[in-house]
Amino acid sequence: MRPSASGWLPDGALGSRFVYDENINASYLQAGYEKDRLKISAGLRLEHTHVHGDFGGNTQQKDSSFTTNYFHLFPTIALQYGLTSEHLFQFSYGRRITRPNYGDLNPFTYIFDDYTHEGGNTKLHPSFSDNIELGYVYRDWFQTVLFFSYTDDAIMKSYREQEERRIYVMPQNLSSYVQTGVRVHAANLSPASFWKVNLTAIGIYNNYGWTEQGQKMKNRMFTPILGCMNQFAFASVWSAELSANYNGRMAYGQATVHPVLEVNIGIQKKMFRNRCTVTLFAKDVFNTNYQKVDIRSPGVQAFVDERHNKRVLGIAFSWRFQKGSDTKESRRKKEIDETKRVNL
Repeated sequence: MRPSASGWLPDGALGSRFVYDENINASYLQAGYEKDRLKISAGLRLEHTHVHGDFGGNTQQKDSSFTTNYFHLFPTIALQYGLTSEHLFQFSYGRRITRPNYGDLNPFTYIFDDYTHEGGNTKLHPSFSDNIELGYVYRDWFQTVLFFSYTDDAIMKSYREQEERRIYVMPQNLSSYVQTGVRVHAANLSPASFWKVNLTAIGIYNNYGWTEQGQKMKNRMFTPILGCMNQFAFASVWSAELSANYNGRMAYGQATVHPVLEVNIGIQKKMFRNRCTVTLFAKDVFNTNYQKVDIRSPGVQAFVDERHNKRVLGIAFSWRFQKGSDTKESRRKKEIDETKRVNL
């Protein structure tokens, strides 16, 4: 709505109605083989997707309705070989699809402030990745994994300068995205009888490529990621946790994300024969988990520094009446994947 001499009138530049329909049909084929110390499983998924988006446009944006149909095959294979009872080797390959979030397809423009506008892109199409992992496990407590992933048409945010030094943010498909790295995890280390430690160390090398104003652009960087979880059991009814997570400077599409550190603590007590659990927790104790991003591309140089206070102090109470049944993993995973695409 906009004000006028006769009162409030509809503003055609701000209104929109976006309707999105998606239908996915798939068939699966899976096989397995096991002999002695060797296990092999393989699968193949054939998928057909029909998509229709309807955006009637407004006074500022033209009609962006679209319809797409596509078929794709997704093979997977996993091998596991136990050299001895203590040494296990693993290999896996899988092809995956990442569909655009629903909000990223909506072409309506959101106005955050005088210098930042953001909208969707109806021309987005899914990205496809080939993923390979080679792992080694020792006694179920130490694991190291080498991984490689190549993604076509990776979906990332793009940043373009408009009139009056305004930045317009819009998702687009980049030419390529290559990720390589190593992941090391040590679980259930016990420096003392009351103390258990889980350690994770990851080294990732991200390499993004895209074309901007006729120029081939690159954003590549090595990123360390460290995690430490400490669990303390003071008595049969008392326990505590102290965790810290660090993400180093990371390449993320056209943007570079600054390092982030977060420290969390919690203490828990069980009562009434372990039926009742009371937990007191504090999240981001030192208020170090904030967003700082640099964006540099031809004609654009922008910086984002958001320092919201994300520290949380809370208390949780739970009472277990009886043991329930677990939700099926496939159903839970599907619900989580769909929730991510809503990106509220």
